[in-house]
Amino acid sequence: MTFSTHSALRADGTPSDVGLIYLDQVDVAKLRTPIDVVDDSGVIDLIEHWTEQDGIGLGGVGRPREIPIRSVLVLMVMLAIDNQPMHLTKARDIICDRATDKALKTLGFPARNETDYKSLRGRKQWYDKLWHAYHAILRVVDPFPEISYKQRLTREEYDDLVATRSPELVEARRKRLTIFNNSLIMAAAKLIGEEEFSRWTGDVAVDGTPIKAARIGSARGARRVSSEPDAGWYVREGNHDGSNEDNPYKTMWAYEATLAVMTFGKTEDETPSLLLGMSLDKPGHNIGKRAQDALSHIISDPEMPKGYFIGDRAYLPNSKPENLAMPLRLAGYKMMGDQRGDSLGFRTHYQGADLIDGTWYVAGMPKKLVDAGVDFHAGKIDETEFATRIEKRKPFELRIKTVTEDGTTVFYNPANYGKYTTVLLPGVKRPENFAADAVKVFEKDLPPKQHRKGLLKGNKTLRIPLHVGAKYAQQGPAWATKEWAAIYRRGRNTIESRNDLLKSGRYSSIGDQTTRMVRGFAANAVFVALGAVSVNIGLIKRYLHRLVMNFDTKPKPPTPPETRRMSDEFLSEIHYANAPPQVA
Repeated sequence: MTFSTHSALRADGTPSDVGLIYLDQVDVAKLRTPIDVVDDSGVIDLIEHWTEQDGIGLGGVGRPREIPIRSVLVLMVMLAIDNQPMHLTKARDIICDRATDKALKTLGFPARNETDYKSLRGRKQWYDKLWHAYHAILRVVDPFPEISYKQRLTREEYDDLVATRSPELVEARRKRLTIFNNSLIMAAAKLIGEEEFSRWTGDVAVDGTPIKAARIGSARGARRVSSEPDAGWYVREGNHDGSNEDNPYKTMWAYEATLAVMTFGKTEDETPSLLLGMSLDKPGHNIGKRAQDALSHIISDPEMPKGYFIGDRAYLPNSKPENLAMPLRLAGYKMMGDQRGDSLGFRTHYQGADLIDGTWYVAGMPKKLVDAGVDFHAGKIDETEFATRIEKRKPFELRIKTVTEDGTTVFYNPANYGKYTTVLLPGVKRPENFAADAVKVFEKDLPPKQHRKGLLKGNKTLRIPLHVGAKYAQQGPAWATKEWAAIYRRGRNTIESRNDLLKSGRYSSIGDQTTRMVRGFAANAVFVALGAVSVNIGLIKRYLHRLVMNFDTKPKPPTPPETRRMSDEFLSEIHYANAPPQVA
């Protein structure tokens, strides 16, 4: 059989006419999931609204749009889901070579016999149309529109452009970009179905991951800045801010994507932990605010559950409380993090309660219990002794009664809690019934009598305002207990797994720069969001496949109970829990 070169490379005929390329054709069925993501997200209405706000279009500025922005976004989502390079040339090839007539009609394009899809001129025109449609999206969400990225700027040229930036415009556009990206990511997550999505009770894990921006960064003393001048140096240690790093071999020029993922305990059908949101910034910059951005759509939605917020030391206790802990607690989250070397031990006292290693305890713990983390970090005690001391802290722990709308936490007094009394304080009347294993506190371990207030006077409850100890206070199980380790380890393992899936090539290849041949802050942020969409779709597909495959099989035996006192990772790291170089 013989056939022409054009027909062999196109999807506009029968299999015998078009050859093997038919197997790679794009039909309406292939477009269904990308269309669902784009339409369910509502981002097209947002772009149209922002375009009107900015006065772009009829009567305004900008080139008239020749193809719908919905169509180009559907094509980019399809490429992302297929784990293909997200190049506009690839989108053009779908239009010109791979799409069936019905698919073209669904995208709002003419049929093959109605326009030129074949000639070099025609293909270039379709690329140009895609370029203008795609940049119509970026134009209204770009925080830094003054940078053209056509060539590397001198440092003076870049500084002059930065000086013209309006902080109000930067913040407004950053907010738009966050809304746009998170709407797409959440739309993909909700494709799992309402019943499955509702199993999530609100626990989230958040972490940052580097997104390589350019081969050449903005080196100190260099005449020209990077072609991605709004990225920054990334280092693995600390809070990842390498702007003061002297050794270039330990750094990479990158953006940092802050990702938020749902987490929950092991379920019978292993419902997948899906990505919920993201934000982008320079490495190590505004860590707390970027975590808020990644969760902003959940925070603002009263229907969304709020549970534990799980973050590493860069978030807790490193972030400024006004940037992270306080707003998230007001939104309904319970903060859970790790400890740094300089955050271990006693932090502050309030009305008879001591904040120790992130947890509030009634004052009166023996000093060796107070210093359990400090001594272990210093190598003065071994793992067994450390775990024993942590366990002996439990009777002193304050239990949460309720949290008020202003973030005030109301605690029960473990020394005056009826039959649940676990601490016996000198000078405080003992209840008729108290826990059989209640601990007796000695006078020598209490503060002077003139300083005994609140709990030490026998008050039944204690109200601790939001701002008191907010930098260190956590609301989950006490740090280093096996209950804490189970929740913290689960969250950390989940977010690290999703970081890897986003960049490794299994569901998304964002880590490979050749898949996103773009420059600019907004363009990179959108491509990371498309990668997150791809990860969610891949996880959902795997989950549904597993359900079908296991439909008639016997359920797995229950997971054996956890026997370790805490995670191996935690035990290996606590000895080296150094503070990051700056707060965020």
